[in-house]
Amino acid sequence: MANKGRRNSVKNQKEKATYDSLYEFNEDNAKPLGSSYENEQLEEATMQLGRKRSAPRTVTDQEEEIDDINVGGDVATMLERFGADINKAILAKKKRLEVYTKSSLKTSNQKIEQVWKVQQEERQKLTDDYCKQFTGIFQQWEKDIQKAKDQEEKIENLFRQQQKLFQQMRVVQGQRLKSIKQLFEQFLKNLEELEKSHTEQQSAVQSELRKEMALFQKRILMDTVSNIVALFHFKEVTVFNLFNNAFT
Repeated sequence: MANKGRRNSVKNQKEKATYDSLYEFNEDNAKPLGSSYENEQLEEATMQLGRKRSAPRTVTDQEEEIDDINVGGDVATMLERFGADINKAILAKKKRLEVYTKSSLKTSNQKIEQVWKVQQEERQKLTDDYCKQFTGIFQQWEKDIQKAKDQEEKIENLFRQQQKLFQQMRVVQGQRLKSIKQLFEQFLKNLEELEKSHTEQQSAVQSELRKEMALFQKRILMDTVSNIVALFHFKEVTVFNLFNNAFT
């Protein structure tokens, strides 16, 4: 029994040393919680424990009961220590994780702030440059609009003047057309009267000419008769004188 107790004690010490070597936490060389390395170590320890528990032994029933009691107490103690070690490791890893997270967040925030500041400066510079360009364009645009308004006012005033002038010219042209119409009507009237007067004059002249022609024809006829009578009388006198001269 003493030998078996010693064997069990040595066995428990070896298992304890194995688990202590597997789950001893070193903060300088510890790996993050949940890493593949830690999982491999846990699996290896579990396999070793299973192999050691499943090793064949040739003992009696009483010795088996005593061994089971001793092993059960040792396993409970080992599990308690194992749980305590795991809790310590978890707490230490949690603390390291918090420190790492805070450091990472601080570094990330600094980098983000730096990048954001650079981007903000670049955006501000780009905005300022284009604002200056847009301001110049808008100022020129306003000047062009003002010039257009001035030209529009000038054109509008000129249009009003031209419209007023056209209205005056229309009135004057209306008066001119009215005067022309009156003069034309008066011209036609005077022309008709003149033609009528000329017709009367021509009739009177033609009548006088007829009278004068008749009188002239009468005079010519009388002159012709007188000449004929004088000619006959002259011939008679001449013949009489000839006869007188012949018989004397």
